[in-house]
Amino acid sequence: MYNTQSKDFSLSVSQAESRTYVTTTTNRWAVAFLNDAATLGYDAKIECLKLLLGQDPPSKSKLNTQLQQNHDINKRQANSIIAYVEGAIKSASECRSNHLELLQGKLKHTTEVIGKLEKKITWHRKYLQAVEQVNRGKKKKIPKSLKPMYPDACPMRCAHHLTLYRQAQVKLHQKKRYAHKLKLYIAHIKASSLHVNLGNKYTVEMVGSKDESYGNQICQLDLIGKELHIRVPYHLSKRYGKYIQFPIRLPKHGTDNLATAWYNRQALTYRFIQKSLTEWEIHLTFDVNPAPRITAPIHWGAIGVDLNPSCIGWAMADKDGNLGGFGQFKVNIHSQPQGRTEAILIDVITQLTNLALEHKRPIVVERLDFSDKKKRLRELNVRHKRMLSNFAYSKFRVFRT
Repeated sequence: MYNTQSKDFSLSVSQAESRTYVTTTTNRWAVAFLNDAATLGYDAKIECLKLLLGQDPPSKSKLNTQLQQNHDINKRQANSIIAYVEGAIKSASECRSNHLELLQGKLKHTTEVIGKLEKKITWHRKYLQAVEQVNRGKKKKIPKSLKPMYPDACPMRCAHHLTLYRQAQVKLHQKKRYAHKLKLYIAHIKASSLHVNLGNKYTVEMVGSKDESYGNQICQLDLIGKELHIRVPYHLSKRYGKYIQFPIRLPKHGTDNLATAWYNRQALTYRFIQKSLTEWEIHLTFDVNPAPRITAPIHWGAIGVDLNPSCIGWAMADKDGNLGGFGQFKVNIHSQPQGRTEAILIDVITQLTNLALEHKRPIVVERLDFSDKKKRLRELNVRHKRMLSNFAYSKFRVFRT
C-alpha cells in the first residue's frame, strides 16, 4: 500500500483482492466430461489428503509423481489437486484453532462465574447458619461481618417458586455441569485427528498460476470466441480426446475485470460445481486491483462515526478539534433479511460519503472487537444476545471500504 499526497486529496491504493464470477453451462458434452472428471479427481483428492496427513508426508514432487502414476493424470492436474487439498487442510487447521480458542474462552468465563457464585453462596450460607444459631439461642446476635447476599424472596415469574438463594444454587450446579462438558469437549478435540472436509464430491478444481499461459495451463478461456478449452486427463483421453472445448456464457457483470485479467495473463482459477444432472456452475476466480480510494488529509479535520444497534451517529470536527456539526441516522436492522440489512447500511454509507465529499474531510470509524463478548454470550441476557447478533459491524466496515 502506498500514499501519494496532493494539495487537496490523498490517493490510497489498496492491495489486490480476489473476486469470483459465476456462470453456468448445460452443454451435454461438458456435463458428461465433468461428471467423469469429478469422480477421478475426488479419488485423487482422498489419496492426497491421506498422504499429507500421514505420519511421514512425502515431498511435493514425490506426491505429484505418485498422483500422476496412480490416477493417470498430468503434472499440472496433480499440482492443482495438491494446491486444493493443501488449502483445505490449512482452512481446517485454522478453523480448529479458532474453535478451540472460543471454547477455552467460554470455559474461562464460566469458571469465573462459578467462582463468584461459590463465594456469594458461601457467605450467604454462613449468614443463614448464624441466623439459625441466634434463633436457637446459641448466639445473642449476628456478627456484623455477615450480611445476606440474597433477599429472602422468590421472583413472581418463578415457575417452581424457588427463592433467589435456591435459584443461585441451581445456577451454580448448571454452570459446573457446563464447565465439565466444555472440558471434555476440549480434550476430545485435542485428542482427535484433524477433520478436513473436501466438499461436494461432484466438484472439479483447476487452480491457475501467473507462470502459466493465460493464467491456467489446464483450462483456458477463449474470451473472443467465448469458449473454454480444457486439457483432458490421460485416463479420460480415450473417450474425450486430448482437449475438450465447449461454449461458455460470460457473466453479465464484471466482464471488464475478467477481460483485463485475461489480457494481462493473470492467474485464473476455475471451479466447476454440479447443480443438477444437466447443469454445472463455473466459478472464475482472479485478483483485481481495486480502484484507488480518494480521501482528504487528516489534518483538515475528520468526521467520526459511532455505530449503535439502533442508530449510526456522526460528529464533524475541524483541524483544531472544534465541533462543526453532528447528527444521526436511525436504522432498524433487527430481524431483517440479509438484503434489507445491506440496503440500509449502503444508504447510510452513501449519505456519509456525500457529507465527507461536501466538507472534504475523511471518515473515521471506531475499531471494535466482539470476540470476547461472544465467548461469554451464554452469560448475557436475551436483550444483549439479540443486540449482539443483529449488530452488523463487520458488514458496515466491508461496505465502507
